[in-house]
Amino acid sequence: MRFADLLVKEVNARKDEILSVILEPEERCEFYRELLSKRWLPLPPEKTPAENRIYAVDSSDGVIELAGGGVIHVVRAAALSNSGEAIRRLELNAFYPPSDEKLTEYRRLAREYLEHLAALDAAKNLGQGGFILIDGSIFGRIIHVFRTLDIPGKEDFMVTYVETLYDLLDTCVKKSITLVGVAKDSRSTLLRESLLAELLLEKTRNYDAELRAQIMAILRDIRRFPRQASRAVREIAGKIGEDVRTILQELLDNVPDYKIIMASGMEPGYTHPLKLELRNVASGFVEILFTPSRRGELARTFTASLPQIKTGASIEEAVYRALEHMAAYPAVAALYVKFAENDIPLRVDIVHPDVERWSLERGDLGGRYVRFASGGWEDVVHAVLGLLNGLYAGLKNYNVLLTSVDKYVKMTQRVKNLYKVKIESFLRTLIQQSRGARRVSFP
Repeated sequence: MRFADLLVKEVNARKDEILSVILEPEERCEFYRELLSKRWLPLPPEKTPAENRIYAVDSSDGVIELAGGGVIHVVRAAALSNSGEAIRRLELNAFYPPSDEKLTEYRRLAREYLEHLAALDAAKNLGQGGFILIDGSIFGRIIHVFRTLDIPGKEDFMVTYVETLYDLLDTCVKKSITLVGVAKDSRSTLLRESLLAELLLEKTRNYDAELRAQIMAILRDIRRFPRQASRAVREIAGKIGEDVRTILQELLDNVPDYKIIMASGMEPGYTHPLKLELRNVASGFVEILFTPSRRGELARTFTASLPQIKTGASIEEAVYRALEHMAAYPAVAALYVKFAENDIPLRVDIVHPDVERWSLERGDLGGRYVRFASGGWEDVVHAVLGLLNGLYAGLKNYNVLLTSVDKYVKMTQRVKNLYKVKIESFLRTLIQQSRGARRVSFP
Protein backbone atom coordinates (compact mmCIF):
# COMPACT_ATOMS: atom_id res chain seq x y z
CA MET A 1 0.00 0.00 0.00
CA ARG A 2 1.42 3.37 -1.04
CA PHE A 3 2.47 5.68 1.81
CA ALA A 4 1.89 2.91 4.38
CA ASP A 5 5.40 3.32 5.82
CA LEU A 6 4.86 7.07 6.26
CA LEU A 7 1.44 6.47 7.84
CA VAL A 8 2.93 4.07 10.42
CA LYS A 9 5.67 6.58 11.20
CA GLU A 10 3.13 9.39 11.77
CA VAL A 11 0.85 7.21 13.91
CA ASN A 12 3.80 6.22 16.12
CA ALA A 13 4.88 9.85 16.46
CA ARG A 14 1.36 11.10 17.29
CA LYS A 15 -0.02 8.10 19.18
CA ASP A 16 -0.85 10.02 22.36
CA GLU A 17 -2.47 12.85 20.39
CA ILE A 18 -4.66 10.43 18.41
CA LEU A 19 -5.67 8.39 21.46
CA SER A 20 -6.62 11.55 23.35
CA VAL A 21 -9.25 12.22 20.66
CA ILE A 22 -10.39 8.60 20.20
CA LEU A 23 -10.38 7.52 23.85
CA GLU A 24 -10.83 9.19 27.20
CA PRO A 25 -8.85 8.39 30.37
CA GLU A 26 -10.77 6.13 32.76
CA GLU A 27 -10.81 8.75 35.52
CA ARG A 28 -12.28 11.35 33.14
CA CYS A 29 -14.97 8.91 32.00
CA GLU A 30 -15.85 8.21 35.64
CA PHE A 31 -15.97 11.95 36.37
CA TYR A 32 -18.46 12.60 33.58
CA ARG A 33 -20.45 9.45 34.27
CA GLU A 34 -21.04 10.69 37.81
CA LEU A 35 -22.04 14.15 36.51
CA LEU A 36 -24.34 12.73 33.82
CA SER A 37 -25.97 10.26 36.20
CA LYS A 38 -27.53 13.19 38.09
CA ARG A 39 -29.17 14.37 34.86
CA TRP A 40 -29.82 11.02 33.11
CA LEU A 41 -33.40 9.75 33.07
CA PRO A 42 -35.13 6.50 31.97
CA LEU A 43 -36.98 6.48 28.67
CA PRO A 44 -40.72 7.29 28.78
CA PRO A 45 -43.26 4.84 27.31
CA GLU A 46 -43.26 4.49 23.54
CA LYS A 47 -45.98 6.35 21.65
CA THR A 48 -47.44 4.82 18.48
CA PRO A 49 -46.56 7.05 15.47
CA ALA A 50 -49.94 6.39 13.81
CA GLU A 51 -51.66 8.37 16.56
CA ASN A 52 -50.13 11.58 15.28
CA ARG A 53 -49.78 13.24 11.91
CA ILE A 54 -46.05 13.60 11.27
CA TYR A 55 -43.91 15.10 8.53
CA ALA A 56 -40.19 14.42 8.17
CA VAL A 57 -38.09 16.97 6.26
CA ASP A 58 -34.70 16.67 4.58
CA SER A 59 -32.78 18.12 1.63
CA SER A 60 -29.97 17.40 -0.80
CA ASP A 61 -28.09 19.35 -3.45
CA GLY A 62 -25.70 19.02 -6.35
CA VAL A 63 -23.32 21.22 -8.31
CA ILE A 64 -22.65 21.13 -12.05
CA GLU A 65 -19.20 22.65 -12.47
CA LEU A 66 -18.84 24.65 -15.67
CA ALA A 67 -15.82 25.47 -17.77
CA GLY A 68 -14.60 28.90 -16.73
CA GLY A 69 -15.34 28.49 -13.02
CA GLY A 70 -19.10 28.93 -12.92
CA VAL A 71 -21.52 26.48 -11.32
CA ILE A 72 -25.15 25.49 -11.63
CA HIS A 73 -26.40 24.71 -8.14
CA VAL A 74 -29.51 22.56 -7.72
CA VAL A 75 -31.01 22.05 -4.25
CA ARG A 76 -34.13 20.13 -3.43
CA ALA A 77 -36.06 19.41 -0.23
CA ALA A 78 -39.04 17.26 0.67
CA ALA A 79 -41.46 16.74 3.53
CA LEU A 80 -42.86 13.20 3.73
CA SER A 81 -45.79 12.38 6.02
CA ASN A 82 -46.44 9.12 7.85
CA SER A 83 -49.50 8.73 5.61
CA GLY A 84 -47.37 8.86 2.44
CA GLU A 85 -47.98 12.47 1.34
CA ALA A 86 -44.97 14.22 -0.28
CA ILE A 87 -44.30 17.97 -0.36
CA ARG A 88 -41.50 18.93 -2.77
CA ARG A 89 -39.31 22.01 -3.23
CA LEU A 90 -36.52 22.65 -5.75
CA GLU A 91 -34.39 25.70 -6.53
CA LEU A 92 -31.70 26.27 -9.14
CA ASN A 93 -29.10 29.04 -9.29
CA ALA A 94 -26.09 29.76 -11.50
CA PHE A 95 -23.16 31.90 -10.36
CA TYR A 96 -19.37 32.18 -10.09
CA PRO A 97 -18.32 31.19 -6.55
CA PRO A 98 -15.16 32.97 -5.35
CA SER A 99 -13.86 29.82 -3.60
CA ASP A 100 -14.77 26.27 -2.69
CA GLU A 101 -15.08 27.31 0.97
CA LYS A 102 -17.60 30.06 0.19
CA LEU A 103 -19.57 27.69 -2.02
CA THR A 104 -19.66 25.00 0.70
CA GLU A 105 -20.99 27.52 3.24
CA TYR A 106 -23.70 28.74 0.87
CA ARG A 107 -24.74 25.19 -0.08
CA ARG A 108 -25.32 24.29 3.57
CA LEU A 109 -27.43 27.41 4.16
CA ALA A 110 -29.36 26.87 0.92
CA ARG A 111 -30.24 23.30 1.91
CA GLU A 112 -31.45 24.43 5.33
CA TYR A 113 -33.43 27.28 3.79
CA LEU A 114 -35.28 24.95 1.42
CA GLU A 115 -35.98 22.58 4.32
CA HIS A 116 -37.61 25.49 6.14
CA LEU A 117 -39.81 26.19 3.12
CA ALA A 118 -40.85 22.52 2.86
CA ALA A 119 -41.52 22.43 6.62
CA LEU A 120 -43.63 25.60 6.32
CA ASP A 121 -45.70 23.92 3.62
CA ALA A 122 -46.14 20.93 5.94
CA ALA A 123 -47.13 23.18 8.85
CA LYS A 124 -49.98 24.59 6.78
CA ASN A 125 -51.37 21.04 6.47
CA LEU A 126 -51.09 20.30 10.18
CA GLY A 127 -53.30 21.20 13.09
CA GLN A 128 -52.62 21.27 16.81
CA GLY A 129 -50.81 18.15 17.95
CA GLY A 130 -48.94 17.59 14.69
CA PHE A 131 -45.20 16.95 14.46
CA ILE A 132 -42.50 18.06 12.02
CA LEU A 133 -39.13 16.30 12.16
CA ILE A 134 -36.04 17.96 10.71
CA ASP A 135 -32.67 16.26 10.24
CA GLY A 136 -30.25 18.39 12.28
CA SER A 137 -30.16 20.85 15.14
CA ILE A 138 -32.74 23.65 15.24
CA PHE A 139 -30.75 25.76 17.69
CA GLY A 140 -27.73 25.47 15.39
CA ARG A 141 -29.77 27.24 12.71
CA ILE A 142 -30.93 29.92 15.12
CA ILE A 143 -27.36 30.89 16.06
CA HIS A 144 -26.04 31.35 12.51
CA VAL A 145 -24.16 34.64 12.38
CA PHE A 146 -26.05 37.28 10.41
CA ARG A 147 -23.61 38.51 7.75
CA THR A 148 -23.30 39.05 4.03
CA LEU A 149 -22.34 36.08 1.85
CA ASP A 150 -19.59 36.27 -0.70
CA ILE A 151 -21.70 34.66 -3.44
CA PRO A 152 -22.70 36.79 -6.46
CA GLY A 153 -26.39 37.66 -6.30
CA LYS A 154 -26.74 36.04 -2.86
CA GLU A 155 -25.00 38.62 -0.70
CA ASP A 156 -28.19 39.35 1.28
CA PHE A 157 -29.28 35.70 1.46
CA MET A 158 -29.23 35.68 5.27
CA VAL A 159 -32.17 38.12 5.28
CA THR A 160 -34.27 35.58 3.38
CA TYR A 161 -32.91 32.71 5.50
CA VAL A 162 -33.83 34.44 8.77
CA GLU A 163 -37.31 35.47 7.62
CA THR A 164 -38.15 31.94 6.46
CA LEU A 165 -36.83 30.33 9.65
CA TYR A 166 -38.74 32.86 11.76
CA ASP A 167 -41.95 32.15 9.82
CA LEU A 168 -41.51 28.42 10.41
CA LEU A 169 -40.84 28.77 14.14
CA ASP A 170 -43.63 31.31 14.62
CA THR A 171 -46.15 29.18 12.70
CA CYS A 172 -45.32 26.08 14.74
CA VAL A 173 -45.64 27.96 18.03
CA LYS A 174 -48.93 29.63 17.06
CA LYS A 175 -50.46 26.35 15.80
CA SER A 176 -49.06 24.22 18.67
CA ILE A 177 -47.16 22.07 16.18
CA THR A 178 -44.13 20.35 17.71
CA LEU A 179 -41.02 21.02 15.62
CA VAL A 180 -38.28 18.50 16.37
CA GLY A 181 -34.67 18.55 15.20
CA VAL A 182 -32.86 15.20 15.33
CA ALA A 183 -29.07 15.16 14.86
CA LYS A 184 -27.03 11.95 14.58
CA ASP A 185 -23.84 13.82 15.36
CA SER A 186 -23.29 17.10 17.15
CA ARG A 187 -20.27 19.16 18.17
CA SER A 188 -22.32 21.06 20.76
CA THR A 189 -20.84 21.43 24.25
CA LEU A 190 -23.87 23.08 25.91
CA LEU A 191 -24.81 20.09 28.07
CA ARG A 192 -21.24 19.55 29.29
CA GLU A 193 -20.88 23.28 30.03
CA SER A 194 -24.13 23.30 32.04
CA LEU A 195 -23.07 20.23 34.03
CA LEU A 196 -19.65 21.73 34.79
CA ALA A 197 -21.00 25.21 35.58
CA GLU A 198 -23.57 23.68 37.94
CA LEU A 199 -20.79 21.82 39.75
CA LEU A 200 -18.59 24.93 39.79
CA LEU A 201 -21.32 27.02 41.42
CA GLU A 202 -21.77 24.35 44.06
CA LYS A 203 -18.03 24.02 44.79
CA THR A 204 -17.48 27.81 45.07
CA ARG A 205 -20.55 28.52 47.20
CA ASN A 206 -18.42 29.28 50.25
CA TYR A 207 -15.69 31.26 48.43
CA ASP A 208 -15.38 34.94 49.31
CA ALA A 209 -17.25 37.37 47.08
CA GLU A 210 -14.16 38.76 45.32
CA LEU A 211 -12.74 35.36 44.35
CA ARG A 212 -16.16 34.10 43.27
CA ALA A 213 -16.56 37.19 41.07
CA GLN A 214 -13.20 36.39 39.41
CA ILE A 215 -14.31 32.81 38.76
CA MET A 216 -17.63 33.99 37.31
CA ALA A 217 -15.72 36.38 35.02
CA ILE A 218 -13.66 33.41 33.77
CA LEU A 219 -16.83 31.41 33.23
CA ARG A 220 -18.29 34.29 31.22
CA ASP A 221 -15.19 34.59 29.00
CA ILE A 222 -14.39 30.91 28.43
CA ARG A 223 -16.22 30.54 25.12
CA ARG A 224 -15.52 33.96 23.61
CA PHE A 225 -11.99 34.54 24.89
CA PRO A 226 -10.45 31.13 25.74
CA ARG A 227 -6.85 32.37 25.85
CA GLN A 228 -7.76 35.21 28.20
CA ALA A 229 -9.75 32.80 30.37
CA SER A 230 -6.89 30.29 30.45
CA ARG A 231 -4.50 33.01 31.60
CA ALA A 232 -6.96 34.08 34.31
CA VAL A 233 -7.19 30.49 35.59
CA ARG A 234 -3.41 30.36 35.96
CA GLU A 235 -3.44 33.67 37.84
CA ILE A 236 -5.87 32.42 40.52
CA ALA A 237 -4.59 28.82 40.62
CA GLY A 238 -3.06 29.32 44.08
CA LYS A 239 -6.31 30.67 45.55
CA ILE A 240 -8.67 27.87 44.48
CA GLY A 241 -8.98 24.20 45.33
CA GLU A 242 -7.85 21.37 43.07
CA ASP A 243 -11.47 20.43 42.37
CA VAL A 244 -12.35 23.95 41.16
CA ARG A 245 -9.18 24.14 39.06
CA THR A 246 -10.11 20.80 37.43
CA ILE A 247 -13.60 22.06 36.58
CA LEU A 248 -12.21 25.25 35.00
CA GLN A 249 -9.71 23.23 32.96
CA GLU A 250 -12.52 20.97 31.74
CA LEU A 251 -14.53 24.04 30.75
CA LEU A 252 -11.58 25.24 28.66
CA ASP A 253 -11.64 21.95 26.73
CA ASN A 254 -13.81 21.54 23.60
CA VAL A 255 -14.88 17.92 24.10
CA PRO A 256 -18.44 17.68 22.69
CA ASP A 257 -21.45 16.42 24.63
CA TYR A 258 -21.69 13.47 22.26
CA LYS A 259 -18.21 12.25 23.28
CA ILE A 260 -18.75 12.40 27.05
CA ILE A 261 -22.04 10.48 26.77
CA MET A 262 -20.37 7.79 24.68
CA ALA A 263 -17.29 7.60 26.89
CA SER A 264 -19.40 7.41 30.05
CA GLY A 265 -21.18 4.28 28.83
CA MET A 266 -24.65 5.51 29.77
CA GLU A 267 -27.50 3.01 29.50
CA PRO A 268 -30.59 3.76 27.35
CA GLY A 269 -32.20 6.97 28.58
CA TYR A 270 -32.09 10.72 28.06
CA THR A 271 -30.66 13.87 29.59
CA HIS A 272 -32.60 16.44 31.57
CA PRO A 273 -33.65 19.05 28.95
CA LEU A 274 -31.90 22.37 28.53
CA LYS A 275 -33.81 25.54 27.69
CA LEU A 276 -31.77 27.42 25.08
CA GLU A 277 -32.34 31.05 24.12
CA LEU A 278 -30.39 33.11 21.62
CA ARG A 279 -30.05 35.98 24.13
CA ASN A 280 -27.85 33.76 26.33
CA VAL A 281 -25.33 32.89 23.61
CA ALA A 282 -21.91 34.32 24.44
CA SER A 283 -21.39 36.48 21.37
CA GLY A 284 -20.73 40.14 20.63
CA PHE A 285 -23.16 39.89 17.72
CA VAL A 286 -25.94 38.68 20.04
CA GLU A 287 -25.31 41.53 22.47
CA ILE A 288 -25.83 43.99 19.62
CA LEU A 289 -28.90 42.09 18.43
CA PHE A 290 -30.62 42.48 21.80
CA THR A 291 -29.70 46.15 22.16
CA PRO A 292 -32.35 48.05 20.11
CA SER A 293 -30.24 51.21 20.02
CA ARG A 294 -27.43 49.29 18.29
CA ARG A 295 -29.62 47.12 16.08
CA GLY A 296 -30.08 49.97 13.58
CA GLU A 297 -26.33 50.44 13.39
CA LEU A 298 -25.92 46.74 12.58
CA ALA A 299 -28.60 46.98 9.88
CA ARG A 300 -26.83 49.96 8.30
CA THR A 301 -23.45 48.19 8.43
CA PHE A 302 -24.91 45.07 6.80
CA THR A 303 -26.64 47.11 4.07
CA ALA A 304 -23.49 49.15 3.39
CA SER A 305 -21.56 45.92 2.73
CA LEU A 306 -23.97 44.87 -0.05
CA PRO A 307 -23.35 45.59 -3.75
CA GLN A 308 -24.65 48.97 -4.90
CA ILE A 309 -27.51 47.36 -6.81
CA LYS A 310 -28.90 45.90 -3.56
CA THR A 311 -28.66 48.99 -1.36
CA GLY A 312 -31.47 51.38 -0.47
CA ALA A 313 -33.99 52.24 2.23
CA SER A 314 -36.20 49.23 1.52
CA ILE A 315 -33.26 46.81 1.87
CA GLU A 316 -32.20 48.42 5.13
CA GLU A 317 -35.75 48.10 6.45
CA ALA A 318 -35.81 44.41 5.46
CA VAL A 319 -32.48 43.85 7.24
CA TYR A 320 -33.69 45.60 10.39
CA ARG A 321 -36.91 43.55 10.36
CA ALA A 322 -34.87 40.34 10.04
CA LEU A 323 -32.76 41.36 13.05
CA GLU A 324 -35.96 42.03 15.04
CA HIS A 325 -37.19 38.58 14.12
CA MET A 326 -33.91 36.99 15.22
CA ALA A 327 -34.34 38.65 18.61
CA ALA A 328 -37.86 37.17 18.73
CA TYR A 329 -36.86 33.56 17.97
CA PRO A 330 -38.57 31.23 20.48
CA ALA A 331 -36.70 29.20 23.08
CA VAL A 332 -35.54 25.71 22.11
CA ALA A 333 -35.45 22.64 24.35
CA ALA A 334 -32.38 20.46 23.80
CA LEU A 335 -31.49 17.02 25.12
CA TYR A 336 -29.67 13.82 24.21
CA VAL A 337 -31.26 10.37 24.05
CA LYS A 338 -30.02 6.79 23.68
CA PHE A 339 -32.63 4.26 22.56
CA ALA A 340 -30.32 1.23 22.70
CA GLU A 341 -27.34 0.14 24.77
CA ASN A 342 -24.73 0.18 21.99
CA ASP A 343 -26.18 3.02 19.93
CA ILE A 344 -24.91 6.58 19.62
CA PRO A 345 -26.76 9.39 21.45
CA LEU A 346 -29.08 11.54 19.32
CA ARG A 347 -29.29 15.30 19.85
CA VAL A 348 -32.97 16.33 20.00
CA ASP A 349 -34.12 19.95 19.72
CA ILE A 350 -37.76 20.88 20.38
CA VAL A 351 -39.78 24.00 19.54
CA HIS A 352 -43.22 24.11 21.17
CA PRO A 353 -45.27 26.90 22.80
CA ASP A 354 -44.84 25.27 26.23
CA VAL A 355 -41.02 25.53 26.03
CA GLU A 356 -41.24 29.32 26.15
CA ARG A 357 -43.04 29.07 29.48
CA TRP A 358 -40.54 26.75 31.12
CA SER A 359 -38.60 28.26 34.00
CA LEU A 360 -34.96 27.52 34.72
CA GLU A 361 -33.65 25.86 37.85
CA ARG A 362 -32.55 28.14 40.65
CA GLY A 363 -28.90 29.17 40.81
CA ASP A 364 -28.47 29.23 37.04
CA LEU A 365 -27.61 32.97 36.92
CA GLY A 366 -30.30 33.78 34.38
CA GLY A 367 -29.52 30.89 32.07
CA ARG A 368 -26.11 32.17 30.98
CA TYR A 369 -24.20 29.18 32.31
CA VAL A 370 -26.59 26.50 33.64
CA ARG A 371 -29.64 26.03 31.43
CA PHE A 372 -31.52 23.05 32.89
CA ALA A 373 -35.28 23.46 32.68
CA SER A 374 -37.26 23.43 35.91
CA GLY A 375 -40.61 21.64 36.34
CA GLY A 376 -43.33 21.47 33.72
CA TRP A 377 -41.29 20.06 30.85
CA GLU A 378 -42.30 16.40 31.16
CA ASP A 379 -45.41 16.38 28.91
CA VAL A 380 -43.70 17.87 25.85
CA VAL A 381 -40.45 15.93 26.23
CA HIS A 382 -42.18 12.61 26.90
CA ALA A 383 -44.44 13.07 23.87
CA VAL A 384 -41.43 13.74 21.62
CA LEU A 385 -39.29 10.91 23.02
CA GLY A 386 -42.21 8.48 22.90
CA LEU A 387 -42.77 9.39 19.26
CA LEU A 388 -39.08 9.09 18.35
CA ASN A 389 -38.87 5.77 20.17
CA GLY A 390 -41.78 4.53 18.09
CA LEU A 391 -39.93 5.52 14.91
CA TYR A 392 -36.64 4.00 16.07
CA ALA A 393 -35.68 0.84 14.16
CA GLY A 394 -32.32 -0.16 15.58
CA LEU A 395 -28.66 0.79 15.27
CA LYS A 396 -28.75 1.25 11.48
CA ASN A 397 -32.05 3.13 11.28
CA TYR A 398 -32.41 5.76 13.99
CA ASN A 399 -35.70 7.11 12.57
CA VAL A 400 -37.67 5.33 9.85
CA LEU A 401 -39.44 8.48 8.64
CA LEU A 402 -36.27 10.60 8.43
CA THR A 403 -34.50 7.71 6.68
CA SER A 404 -37.35 7.56 4.15
CA VAL A 405 -37.19 11.26 3.31
CA ASP A 406 -33.38 11.08 3.10
CA LYS A 407 -33.65 8.38 0.43
CA TYR A 408 -36.47 10.23 -1.33
CA VAL A 409 -34.57 13.50 -1.67
CA LYS A 410 -30.99 12.26 -2.13
CA MET A 411 -29.18 13.60 -5.20
CA THR A 412 -27.35 10.70 -6.84
CA GLN A 413 -24.88 10.95 -9.72
CA ARG A 414 -27.57 9.58 -12.04
CA VAL A 415 -30.01 12.31 -10.95
CA LYS A 416 -27.42 15.05 -11.44
CA ASN A 417 -26.63 13.78 -14.94
CA LEU A 418 -30.34 13.68 -15.73
CA TYR A 419 -30.79 17.25 -14.51
CA LYS A 420 -27.87 18.37 -16.68
CA VAL A 421 -29.45 16.76 -19.76
CA LYS A 422 -32.83 18.34 -18.95
CA ILE A 423 -31.26 21.79 -18.58
CA GLU A 424 -29.40 21.36 -21.89
CA SER A 425 -32.58 20.23 -23.62
CA PHE A 426 -34.59 23.18 -22.33
CA LEU A 427 -31.88 25.75 -23.14
CA ARG A 428 -30.99 24.03 -26.44
CA THR A 429 -27.30 24.28 -25.68
CA LEU A 430 -24.57 21.98 -24.42
CA ILE A 431 -23.16 22.61 -20.96
CA GLN A 432 -19.37 22.58 -21.10
CA GLN A 433 -18.17 21.23 -17.76
CA SER A 434 -14.78 21.84 -16.18
CA ARG A 435 -12.06 19.28 -16.84
CA GLY A 436 -12.07 18.32 -13.16
CA ALA A 437 -15.81 17.63 -13.24
CA ARG A 438 -15.36 15.46 -16.34
CA ARG A 439 -12.58 13.47 -14.70
CA VAL A 440 -14.02 13.11 -11.22
CA SER A 441 -17.48 11.92 -10.30
CA PHE A 442 -19.72 13.81 -7.90
CA PRO A 443 -19.45 12.73 -4.26
